[in-house]
Parts: sequence; C-alpha cells; structure tokens
Amino acid sequence: MKSSKECITIKAVQAIHKPRKQVSHQRKHLMTATRDGVPAVILQTLLGGLFLTGYLLYLGAESSEVGFVLAVTTLFNVLQILVRT
Repeated sequence: MKSSKECITIKAVQAIHKPRKQVSHQRKHLMTATRDGVPAVILQTLLGGLFLTGYLLYLGAESSEVGFVLAVTTLFNVLQILVRT
C-alpha cells in the first residue's frame, strides 16, 4: 500500500500534467487560414496603393508611369481570377 506522501506526490504530478483540450477541426482550419491570411494582407498593403506610389515617386517616376504601374497591378489581379477558373 502506498503511503500518504506518495499519494500526495502522484496527485500533484497529475494536477500539473493535465491533458490538453482537444482542438476542433473548425478551430484548426481557422488558425490555418489566419496564418495564411496575415502575410497575404501584409504583401497586399506593401505592394499596392500608397506604399507603391511613394516608392515609385522616390525612384523618380512621373505621374503617367505611376498610373501605368498601378493600372497594371489591378489588371493582373483581375486576370488572375479569370485564369484560375
């Protein structure tokens, strides 16, 4: 028979090492989508709009060249949707 000291030690170890809760499939997929979406949003922010315009102006581009580059990026985004289907 185990002594009371051993029983207390075993209970303490069991309390520390509780099994983790099972994560549902939906929660796993949500975490995966979030991990995938964060870099996509960062790249979209850096490659479009104000940042790209400022960078082109820093490089010395004229307003017509800035307009062309911004139009081309929008065109390629639309073409990407059409090509996938």
